Amino acid sequence: PSLPPTTSLPDSPMCPGSVSAAQVERLTDTVDTVSGLGLDGTEFTCLKALVLFTPHVPGLGQGEQLQIEVLQDQTGLMLQEYCNSK
Repeated sequence: PSLPPTTSLPDSPMCPGSVSAAQVERLTDTVDTVSGLGLDGTEFTCLKALVLFTPHVPGLGQGEQLQIEVLQDQTGLMLQEYCNSK
């Protein structure tokens, strides 16, 4: 069942701010798509790291942003090497 597009979910400590039904639906669609890919644990973990570790967070310094970019590059290379070895 889907929520009306004007519905918003209450704030929570884990996710401050209003979350719209459209955002929930988009997340659900994304999860369904990723689930359908049949990824193994290593592939899923690498993709999760690529999505979650972003340098575009307010308050991060240049050094911290650079560290995250390097981490993303390394994770992408590890994923590529892993997939090529299968």
